[in-house]
Amino acid sequence: MLLVTGVGAPLVFLLVNAVLLGRELQDMVWLRHRASPQDPPPLSGMERLALGGVTAFLLTVPLANFAAPFLGAACAVHLIHRKGLGHAA
Repeated sequence: MLLVTGVGAPLVFLLVNAVLLGRELQDMVWLRHRASPQDPPPLSGMERLALGGVTAFLLTVPLANFAAPFLGAACAVHLIHRKGLGHAA
C-alpha cells in the first residue's frame, strides 16, 4: 500500500526522521542541563514527536533547510527550559 500510492514512502520518511530528530534534540539539551543522572527525560513522547516533526518538515523545504537545524536546536532549548530545568550545579 505504501509503495503503490507514492505518498506512503515520504510519510514514513518524515515519521522516522521526526522520531529520531526529536529524541536527538531533546537529549542534546537535556543531557547538558539535567541536575542528576537519574532525572527522567522532561519532554513527553508527543512533544518530542512534534519537535522532530517540525524540524524534519523544515528540512524538506528548499532554503528553509539551511535554518532548520538552528531552529530545531533553539526550540529544544526553549522546551527543556520551559519545563523548569536549570543548569546543573
